[in-house]
Amino acid sequence: WGDMAVRVKSARQYLLQEYNKHMPLIFAKFPFLFQPSTHTFSVWTWAMQTVKARNWAVNRVADPKISTAMVPFVDMINHEMGIRGTARTNLDGTRFTILAWRNYTKGDEVFTSYGDDCNLHYRFSYGFEVEGNKHPCVRVNDTKSWEGSKHALEWHWSTSGIGSSS
Repeated sequence: WGDMAVRVKSARQYLLQEYNKHMPLIFAKFPFLFQPSTHTFSVWTWAMQTVKARNWAVNRVADPKISTAMVPFVDMINHEMGIRGTARTNLDGTRFTILAWRNYTKGDEVFTSYGDDCNLHYRFSYGFEVEGNKHPCVRVNDTKSWEGSKHALEWHWSTSGIGSSS
């Protein structure tokens, strides 16, 4: 749990920095919609985590700045370790396609793989763990690695559609 605590603390610090950067501008521009008393840091954190956990990578040739999208139907597909399946967009980013590598019959639950990762990653990124997971987590205890860890966290957030802290 020590590694999880470090990851949660880093994520919280990042979210607080982003909240303090963006929300004062939003409060000033849209005071009739957004007020500090109702749009607190806690609400911001819930909203950002919801978006992060529910977005999918989108590869758009026409606009490479758009890297994620919320796709409600695809969001219902659960993870299964080792299953072969792909969810992707077409080249112009207008369609999302699910490719299955086995046949499904009516009523079957459709699965995809979120990747072969350790339970720490699954818990932090998706909110679940895989029973019997054989993929180990790598622990970094060197305090000199903080800058690299911070960079990795910012990269993770930016590729998840949250944005960077710079």
